[in-house]
Amino acid sequence: MVDLNRAVAIAMADGIPAGLARVDELAESGKPAGYYLLPATRAGLLRRDGRLIEAAAAYEEEQVLAPTDAERRYLMAPTSSSISPPRRKGRRFASPTRA
Repeated sequence: MVDLNRAVAIAMADGIPAGLARVDELAESGKPAGYYLLPATRAGLLRRDGRLIEAAAAYEEEQVLAPTDAERRYLMAPTSSSISPPRRKGRRFASPTRA
Protein backbone atom coordinates (compact mmCIF):
# COMPACT_ATOMS: atom_id res chain seq x y z
CA MET A 1 0.00 0.00 0.00
CA VAL A 2 1.46 3.29 -1.14
CA ASP A 3 -0.01 5.27 1.79
CA LEU A 4 1.67 2.98 4.31
CA ASN A 5 5.03 3.30 2.56
CA ARG A 6 4.57 7.06 2.63
CA ALA A 7 4.01 6.92 6.41
CA VAL A 8 7.34 5.12 6.81
CA ALA A 9 9.05 7.70 4.59
CA ILE A 10 7.54 10.48 6.70
CA ALA A 11 8.87 8.79 9.84
CA MET A 12 12.34 8.62 8.33
CA ALA A 13 12.32 12.21 7.08
CA ASP A 14 10.34 14.06 9.75
CA GLY A 15 10.64 11.80 12.78
CA ILE A 16 8.81 8.83 14.21
CA PRO A 17 5.96 10.85 15.77
CA ALA A 18 5.08 12.29 12.35
CA GLY A 19 5.12 8.81 10.79
CA LEU A 20 2.98 7.39 13.59
CA ALA A 21 0.50 10.23 13.13
CA ARG A 22 0.19 9.27 9.46
CA VAL A 23 -0.27 5.58 10.32
CA ASP A 24 -2.98 6.54 12.81
CA GLU A 25 -4.70 8.71 10.17
CA LEU A 26 -4.74 5.73 7.82
CA ALA A 27 -6.18 3.49 10.53
CA GLU A 28 -8.90 6.00 11.35
CA SER A 29 -9.84 6.39 7.69
CA GLY A 30 -10.80 2.72 7.58
CA LYS A 31 -9.18 2.43 4.16
CA PRO A 32 -6.79 -0.38 5.12
CA ALA A 33 -9.25 -2.15 7.45
CA GLY A 34 -7.95 -5.62 8.29
CA TYR A 35 -4.62 -5.04 6.50
CA TYR A 36 -2.06 -6.79 8.68
CA LEU A 37 0.87 -4.62 7.62
CA LEU A 38 -0.74 -1.54 9.18
CA PRO A 39 -0.26 -2.79 12.77
CA ALA A 40 3.10 -4.27 11.73
CA THR A 41 4.27 -0.85 10.58
CA ARG A 42 2.85 0.82 13.66
CA ALA A 43 4.60 -1.74 15.88
CA GLY A 44 7.95 -1.14 14.23
CA LEU A 45 7.67 2.61 14.61
CA LEU A 46 6.53 2.34 18.23
CA ARG A 47 9.46 0.03 18.99
CA ARG A 48 11.90 2.47 17.45
CA ASP A 49 10.36 5.23 19.57
CA GLY A 50 10.92 3.16 22.72
CA ARG A 51 7.20 2.60 23.34
CA LEU A 52 7.61 -1.13 23.87
CA ILE A 53 4.31 -1.95 25.57
CA GLU A 54 2.32 -0.29 22.78
CA ALA A 55 4.56 -1.99 20.22
CA ALA A 56 3.87 -5.40 21.77
CA ALA A 57 0.11 -4.81 21.49
CA ALA A 58 0.48 -3.80 17.82
CA TYR A 59 2.61 -6.89 17.14
CA GLU A 60 -0.16 -9.05 18.64
CA GLU A 61 -2.74 -7.40 16.39
CA GLU A 62 -0.52 -8.02 13.37
CA GLN A 63 -0.31 -11.71 14.26
CA VAL A 64 -4.10 -12.00 14.46
CA LEU A 65 -4.56 -10.31 11.07
CA ALA A 66 -1.76 -12.03 9.12
CA PRO A 67 -3.44 -14.33 6.60
CA THR A 68 -1.00 -17.26 6.59
CA ASP A 69 1.27 -19.12 9.00
CA ALA A 70 4.27 -18.29 6.82
CA GLU A 71 3.56 -14.56 7.07
CA ARG A 72 3.03 -14.81 10.82
CA ARG A 73 6.38 -16.58 11.23
CA TYR A 74 8.12 -14.02 9.01
CA LEU A 75 6.64 -11.10 10.92
CA MET A 76 7.34 -12.69 14.31
CA ALA A 77 11.04 -13.40 13.63
CA PRO A 78 12.36 -9.95 14.61
CA THR A 79 9.71 -9.45 17.29
CA SER A 80 11.04 -11.84 19.91
CA SER A 81 14.29 -9.93 20.30
CA SER A 82 13.15 -6.47 19.26
CA ILE A 83 10.70 -5.87 22.10
CA SER A 84 13.60 -5.91 24.54
CA PRO A 85 15.06 -2.50 25.35
CA PRO A 86 18.01 -1.69 23.09
CA ARG A 87 21.49 -2.42 24.37
CA ARG A 88 23.58 0.49 25.52
CA LYS A 89 26.34 1.60 23.23
CA GLY A 90 29.82 0.85 24.40
CA ARG A 91 28.95 -2.30 26.31
CA ARG A 92 30.28 -5.51 24.92
CA PHE A 93 28.45 -8.76 25.20
CA ALA A 94 29.88 -12.19 24.61
CA SER A 95 28.78 -13.73 21.35
CA PRO A 96 27.13 -17.12 21.60
CA THR A 97 29.41 -19.88 20.44
CA ARG A 98 28.30 -22.09 17.60
CA ALA A 99 28.59 -25.82 17.90
